Amino acid sequence: MYLLDINDNAPHVFPPEVEMCEKPEPNAINITASDPDLTPNAGPFAFELANRPADARRNWTLTRLNGEYAQIRLRIGFLESGIYEVPIIITDSGNLPMSNTSYLRVKVCQCDHHGDCVDMERIIAAGLGTGAIIAILICIIIMLGQSGCMQAHTHTPYPHPLLPHSPSRVFLNLQNIIYVQYQSKV
Repeated sequence: MYLLDINDNAPHVFPPEVEMCEKPEPNAINITASDPDLTPNAGPFAFELANRPADARRNWTLTRLNGEYAQIRLRIGFLESGIYEVPIIITDSGNLPMSNTSYLRVKVCQCDHHGDCVDMERIIAAGLGTGAIIAILICIIIMLGQSGCMQAHTHTPYPHPLLPHSPSRVFLNLQNIIYVQYQSKV
């Protein structure tokens, strides 16, 4: 029994999002394509930067490494921190090949000497949701409570309803926060 596959899916860039430093060294990111079609209607792939917008070819270079991978890097000496959508045309090897313009989301950031992002814009660009920020704040409150810092600054004889003093109160407050957030979205 043989399974036949037609070329009915266009390839997409993978991973869809990467991080890169503002300066070109060291700044090569390897990308590939994702195509749910079976061989011979998937790879090898052809990768190409789109002509529009004009800054795509002005700011970036794309080099084919082999039939499965390409490498994107900065063409210019410096690119300001931010989020950039780089249009990449990917073509598969099917009989009647399919092409797709896929957008690679590139987070450009300031980096340390190891090439790791260090600026706060990177964290903001990551788009932490309200739930994640609340969870971080709860963890900070728990740590302060365990270290005794909160008790030293509490002037009322009754515990503050928003400051947890026991794991069960943390859980109940977290449940209420999640419930309130869920109700506001429904």
